[in-house]
Amino acid sequence: MVRCLSLLIAAAVSATALPVRAAPAEGDSGLTPQILYQFLIGEVAGQRGQFGLAASAHLDLAKSSRHPAMARRAAEVALHTRQFDIALEAARLWTELAPDDPAARQLLANVLVATNRIDDLTVALQRDLAAAGPNVDALLLRLNRLFARFPDKLAVQRLVEQVTVPYVSRPEAHFARAQAALNARKPERARETIDEALRLRP
Repeated sequence: MVRCLSLLIAAAVSATALPVRAAPAEGDSGLTPQILYQFLIGEVAGQRGQFGLAASAHLDLAKSSRHPAMARRAAEVALHTRQFDIALEAARLWTELAPDDPAARQLLANVLVATNRIDDLTVALQRDLAAAGPNVDALLLRLNRLFARFPDKLAVQRLVEQVTVPYVSRPEAHFARAQAALNARKPERARETIDEALRLRP
């Protein structure tokens, strides 16, 4: 039964216009024929253009199964179909179920950007930077990529300035500040911060 449903799900996912995600593997812990059947319902709804139903079905399944793969699919489907409230709930559930998964944190940040939740995003970024350990420099360098499509560049600059405060001894923090200032059309601040980055790492 599980193998049959897995094959049906794979066919549904490959046919849908939604972003493709492989069907859960037969041996995944906690996956039952009922869960796979509910997953298939959500995929078929998305294939037929019933995006609200698809997103809701995947979110309900993620809540009932508490399986990270289900929460991920719910968040992806909802974000792709612009069901932002569902996307936010699913992304938060995914980060709760898989707190060490960087993809979960990245998707949550994307949803927060898409929904203009700057305050929530600030808290999430501060947490991610604090948890990054030796990878914090790489995260600082990528910081502005999150906001490439965010229209309020002044708000972005304020956010970047705020979340980089604990890292002012690192040139990468000043590089992130310079990028944000340049995007916000503040060339003097950009020049000042990039000069500080160069001072720290000539």
